[in-house]
Amino acid sequence: MTVRGVPAQLDDILALGLPHSLEVKLEHAAGLLDAGDITSAWNVLGAFQQEGVMQTGHQLDPVLAAVVLPAVQRIGELAGC
Repeated sequence: MTVRGVPAQLDDILALGLPHSLEVKLEHAAGLLDAGDITSAWNVLGAFQQEGVMQTGHQLDPVLAAVVLPAVQRIGELAGC
């Protein structure tokens, strides 16, 4: 079994074709994590989650949301958020 790091997991999610505003939030959170700013990354991931819930069924397909939202939650937890 290969355990993928947080950056690789975020790249996998970005490759799924999220709405632009969600992609921007995820890319921003990744940059903050790379810089070691865990608190700010957690805030951005929280904003991602909130927007993802609000966009589900609109700009975000419900099937994709069912995969992405829990995955991003787990990534935040792995990153120490």
